[in-house]
Amino acid sequence: MPKASQLSNEEVSKILLLKFLYKTVKEISKHFNRSKSIIYRVLTRKTPYESKTPSRRPRLTDIRSDRMDTKNGFKSENVDSRNY
Repeated sequence: MPKASQLSNEEVSKILLLKFLYKTVKEISKHFNRSKSIIYRVLTRKTPYESKTPSRRPRLTDIRSDRMDTKNGFKSENVDSRNY
């Protein structure tokens, strides 16, 4: 089976609804044309499906200017300058 895109929140809620209506995992997987393992993953997931925000610290400069600065010998604002 080809690699599918991520499930949307709408698809997840429909999967949960179908399982609530006593549909089997095989029936649900055929309905959405997804593998049974994906359906099981949705049904056994403990945390709700919500869009995730990046957990990283926001950049002060963009990647390109960081590269140019290091190429020209300037210290980046994102790097802590400690002498070890």
